[in-house]
Amino acid sequence: MKIELLQLLKHEGAAVALQEAAFSPEELDLDGDGVALQDTVTVNGAFVNLGSDVIQFSAECEFVLNLQCARCLKEFSRSFPCSIHEIFREPEDWEDFLSDGMIDVTAIVRHGILLEMDFRYLCREDCKGLCAKCGHDLNEGPCDCEEEIDPRLSVLKQLLKD
Repeated sequence: MKIELLQLLKHEGAAVALQEAAFSPEELDLDGDGVALQDTVTVNGAFVNLGSDVIQFSAECEFVLNLQCARCLKEFSRSFPCSIHEIFREPEDWEDFLSDGMIDVTAIVRHGILLEMDFRYLCREDCKGLCAKCGHDLNEGPCDCEEEIDPRLSVLKQLLKD
């Protein structure tokens, strides 16, 4: 989705609203970032000319990601709220989002979503992960592996026995 920049810059206070603007997972292309959008992202917001060639973009959206737990590797989905607030004061601010006099709204929304994301996700806060030896999911119960003690610390175990 693109919006003409000149339309905004003509008049101070000019605004272009985005109501229920839909962005497909293919448009936003987050797959290369290790996550996948589950569905279309709907954005409500507006571009506003604040004067002196300053443009503000504010928007709200919610998106659902298909994720993989960093500890137990289970796949799960989670919904995230997203607030996007950008102020463009200088021509350099626009470089990543402007081509042929058109503002690439898709790139701004993608950028906003990426800023909301974490580096890793857990299926639940108390996820126990997988056994380092046998790979058993410890959320389903303990595994049958014997607990090994680091040989360098075995002396301490002897002290506890005495």
